[in-house]
Amino acid sequence: MISSRLKIPIMAGGLLTLLAGLWTGLVRLGWELPAPRVDWPSLHGPLLLSGFLGTLIGLERAVGIRKKWAYVFPVLNLAGVITLVGGAPPVFPAAFSVAASGGLVLVMLFIFKRQPGLHTGVMVAGAAHWLLGCVLWLHGAPLAEAIHAWILFLVFTIAGERLELSRFGGASTARSWLRNVLFTLLAVFLIAAAGISHHLFNLGSRLLGAGFVGLALWLFRYDLARKTIQQTGLPRFTATCILSGYPWLALGGLLLVLYGDVPAGLSHDAILHSILLGFVFSMIFGHAPIMFPAVTGKAMPYSPRFYAHFALLHLSLLLRVFADLSTWPHLRYYAGLINALAILLFLANNILSVREGSAKTQPV
Repeated sequence: MISSRLKIPIMAGGLLTLLAGLWTGLVRLGWELPAPRVDWPSLHGPLLLSGFLGTLIGLERAVGIRKKWAYVFPVLNLAGVITLVGGAPPVFPAAFSVAASGGLVLVMLFIFKRQPGLHTGVMVAGAAHWLLGCVLWLHGAPLAEAIHAWILFLVFTIAGERLELSRFGGASTARSWLRNVLFTLLAVFLIAAAGISHHLFNLGSRLLGAGFVGLALWLFRYDLARKTIQQTGLPRFTATCILSGYPWLALGGLLLVLYGDVPAGLSHDAILHSILLGFVFSMIFGHAPIMFPAVTGKAMPYSPRFYAHFALLHLSLLLRVFADLSTWPHLRYYAGLINALAILLFLANNILSVREGSAKTQPV
């Protein structure tokens, strides 16, 4: 099947995008790595948020609905990455991203039609915010505005998935109703805050931060991971990653409330990396042993060494945020490098696990 032959190349393209994003991030921090162009550090955000994560989520959704046409959109997104890295005018990668994100909206509407519910509805809203961010990028809006929309894309996607799983927590009808009402109010608040930020960036940023704090509290209170962490092996590791991400979302939100309009600088760095590294990558670390086999069909057995990249990420991120808030540039310089090494260790551990899984399935 065409879709089966596309899975691995798309995944490989996404991982190469991740590596390019790490490279640009280290150059942005001041590490003297080769940079093909003067604007190389400015590609960090678009490569990781729209490029890598957009491709990853687009591929996951295409695999989930088992429709060949859905694979077109992550391929379009990778085409945008190629033009971005290749030095094409920004309109070209942005246009590819608009097409890819618009396609994801169609995929999510398809899923919503098959599974109507609050959880799929908020994931449609998430995809729509990726599209909004890409449209803003295409029209030359400040990148900080596009990043707000892209962050909501990721937050809504993750929150929708966790909401779906929270239904299996065994709550009473009354508690389930309260859970859904609170979630709906928070989602509407965040959408409104994002809209305000396009006109009153400072106020909208602070409102977004308050919404992130509220959503983090909701997720920590209702997530099924509070029960699965009592198990062993992979369920405990996944739950540990998930629950450890929520304090980072809350911290990023709190910093947004405190600092508001900070499109650049150390506080901006602390806000973005609290949410995108602490929250989003915690979810990626936790779900990789589940998602990777589902996408590729290759076994990836759990190993206790997964806690090494988990611990390295969180410890280095603590150092980075502390360095940002205390204006300690040398500490930030090295903490950022360790952030990248934690992600590389994550990739290495995953590859090693796949090799071990393949060895176990080989005929004797």
